[in-house]
Amino acid sequence: MAEKPKKIVSVSLPEETHARLRTLADDTLRTIPGYIRMLVNQHLRQLDKPQNSKEVDK
Repeated sequence: MAEKPKKIVSVSLPEETHARLRTLADDTLRTIPGYIRMLVNQHLRQLDKPQNSKEVDK
């Protein structure tokens, strides 16, 4: 099966944020880029979920 095309995204982070990501990534046995991919995917899935029922009724 052919691999889907991918795009590369580059971000600049303060050292404190990078250190925090390093700790979180290490705790989950991921690389920092792998951990960031997981965060982005989780956030996108959350955005795809319907809002709570009060907002849907408006």
